[in-house]
Amino acid sequence: MSWSAFTRKVLLKDKGKKGRIWKAYRADIPFLVKEYLPLNGEIPSWAAAEIRFGQKAPVLSGLIDVFSETDAVVLVYTWLDGINLQDLKDTQKFWHKKLPLEELFPQMSAALQRFHESGYLHLDIRPSNFMLLHHSRSVQLIDFGSVRTPAELKAGNIPEFGMHYAAPELLLRRGAMIDRRTDYYGLGLSMAYLISGKHPFLSTHPELIKSRMLSEALDPADFGKWGEYICRLSAKSQFPKPPAQLPAETIDQILETGLNSRPLSL
Repeated sequence: MSWSAFTRKVLLKDKGKKGRIWKAYRADIPFLVKEYLPLNGEIPSWAAAEIRFGQKAPVLSGLIDVFSETDAVVLVYTWLDGINLQDLKDTQKFWHKKLPLEELFPQMSAALQRFHESGYLHLDIRPSNFMLLHHSRSVQLIDFGSVRTPAELKAGNIPEFGMHYAAPELLLRRGAMIDRRTDYYGLGLSMAYLISGKHPFLSTHPELIKSRMLSEALDPADFGKWGEYICRLSAKSQFPKPPAQLPAETIDQILETGLNSRPLSL
C-alpha cells in the first residue's frame, strides 16, 4: 500500500515534529492513518510499540497495514465511527447534559478485562483512550503505544505514558509492581473525570498533580454511588505526603508502601 492508494485525506491532528493523524479514504472507505516522522533515523518508541502490538494482535488493535513513504512510517487502522469519552464529556458539558454513566462504566470495565485476557497491559488508560461507537453504543479501547506484556515489564521495558492517569507504580517506574491493577487505577480516575468533568487531582502544575496522585486518596463522597468503586480502583495505602526536604530515595521508599493494595479483579 502507499499514500497514492488513498483518494482523499482529512487531517485530524497535527503532532508537529512527531507526526500526523488522518482520516483517509480508499475506494470511498474511511481508514484511520497515523503518520509518524522518524527522529535521527528512528521512529518514536510509542509508534514502534503500536506496530509491534498491532502485528501480534491485529483484531484487538485494528491495524491493517504499515508502510514507509516520504520519510515517514504510516500505520493504517480500521476506522472506528465514534467519539472518545474525553470529547464526549466535553461536549456534554457544553450542552449541560449528563453522560449515561450506567451504560458507560460497565462497558469500560468489560473492555479493559477483555484486553487483559489477551495477555497484555494497556498502561495508558484515560478517558480519551475509550471510544464509544455510534452504531453499537459499545465502548472500545484505542491507542496502544504503551502496551506491554508482564514479561516485558519484568525485563525493565517500561513504556512512555500519559502522566495524568498513571498509577503510582507506573509514575515511579517500578516494573515489578506493574500489573492489571495499574490499568484499574487509570480506569478509576477516568470514571472520576467522567462524573465530575475535571481531573480528580486537579492542580495548577503537572508536577503538583503528580505529587497529589502519589500521596493523596480520593473521597468517595465526591462521586456519588460510584464513589466506593472508584476509590477501590485508585486505592493507595494511607502513607503521609512526603515532605519536600526529604531526599528522593527516602520519598521513593515511602511511596512504595502498599502500592499494590488495589484488588486484582473488579
